[in-house]
Amino acid sequence: MSDSETIAEHLDRGELAPAEAALDEALSKTPGDEELLALRGSLRHLQRRFQAAVEDFEAALAKRPNEPNWHNALGKSLNNLQKEEPAENAFRRSIELEPGNAEAWHNLAFALRTQGKHHQAAEAFSKALEIEPGYVSAWHNLGVVYLAMDDPEQALGAFVEAQKLAPDRPRLGTHIGVALHNLGRYEDAIAAYRAISSIEQDAEAQNNLAVSLQELGRDDEALTAYKKAAQLESSDEEIQIKIADLLIGMGKPGEANDIARQCLARVPGKSGALAVAVVAGQEPGCEIIDPGLLDFDRLIFATELAISSEQGSLAEFNQALVTHILEHPTLVYEPAGHATRFGSHTGDLLAGGKGPIATVEREITAGIGRYLATLDQDKAGFLFAGKPDHWRLTMWAVVMDAQGHQLPHIHPAAWLSGVYYVQVPEEIGDDDGGMAGWIEFGAPPDTMNCRGEPKLKIFHPVAGNYFIFPSYLYHRTIPFASKQQRISIAFDAIPSAMTRD
Repeated sequence: MSDSETIAEHLDRGELAPAEAALDEALSKTPGDEELLALRGSLRHLQRRFQAAVEDFEAALAKRPNEPNWHNALGKSLNNLQKEEPAENAFRRSIELEPGNAEAWHNLAFALRTQGKHHQAAEAFSKALEIEPGYVSAWHNLGVVYLAMDDPEQALGAFVEAQKLAPDRPRLGTHIGVALHNLGRYEDAIAAYRAISSIEQDAEAQNNLAVSLQELGRDDEALTAYKKAAQLESSDEEIQIKIADLLIGMGKPGEANDIARQCLARVPGKSGALAVAVVAGQEPGCEIIDPGLLDFDRLIFATELAISSEQGSLAEFNQALVTHILEHPTLVYEPAGHATRFGSHTGDLLAGGKGPIATVEREITAGIGRYLATLDQDKAGFLFAGKPDHWRLTMWAVVMDAQGHQLPHIHPAAWLSGVYYVQVPEEIGDDDGGMAGWIEFGAPPDTMNCRGEPKLKIFHPVAGNYFIFPSYLYHRTIPFASKQQRISIAFDAIPSAMTRD
């Protein structure tokens, strides 16, 4: 048996230490051997040393560029480094060399899904299933993509096919419940969650069960399920925040406020907990933990986007943005999980070719620096307490048609959020006293069943201007009527860990 075959057997059996020792010895004899480099790439991938794995696979492919399996392996390591576009290219090259490789099609679909290219991802998962109809992961992930495309009926069909092949596959029962919930079949969703054999030890299933129970107004049962989920995932602050939101609706804002305080003690500046504190603190019989949380005049920053003279006028620049957005491949009407009604969303505009978005990204980044400089760190300690050591921007476009609007929402995963106005219909003016199409801050969703009168602040949107504000502030777009689309770019500054090998 050759050195390469021995090493491959070690890797297949998960024997990483013997594989590494054998590789070191073999490479000391033939340092540039491409087979050995590719095997070391596989070892490093299993060791989660993804950058080192990428370097090995690229070195191997430099010597032998037509190995489909190596391109596929390179793509997997790139995917783990969150380098989705290079990963996509690697998977496409693998498929070009070996079109019948179902795994490569599956991996390509996964990279496309991560980039928000859901229709392309669905096609790639379907291609994997044409090649290998019993590919359980492809059925399961196809269903997840259909959920993201707001097509719960097709999602349910894909999940059912996966369940026929693997009845005990983890999370499949949970995803079936989600599809049923999204179809409005709440009782069936509840039954699906309760049929999961591991539900008593499954925090996600308990959480989703609570959501369906809450939809039916069965708040006491929902609270019990949320508390079970919280016991199973004691470090999951999001479950605690859902409990607090439910308690507000049940007329128990004091208990909700206590949860917010506890969350903020553990995770200072957490947006979801600050949102609870703001809403609960304005309910009857409750006091806000920090009045500065509602200082809209200080916390909401408005300014005009600056562009260079080489880019023409601001109106011309905005027209280039309109074209870029309307032609963007990820633009989807009323995507699932978003607050937009009568409108469309793109995926992340910073993924792939940015075009004129690169200017918006640069100017927003600079604008965040100017915004922070306007704030008194003592008076806005709740905001600076959550400032991440490293953050990155995500951006997506919202294209609203007549009666388009956004329901009240926050951005719980972000620290700061904002919106840039690309195109504002003429009907959304400031001279007739009407506020259709304006952006409103402060009002929580109707589903929270609040009893207090929230403090509100409403702004007139102007093309070329943008707002920056803390992500915990509830905000919405007031419905409007117009034949012209209202186009904006929303953005989040979200925590980002430094990439390590």
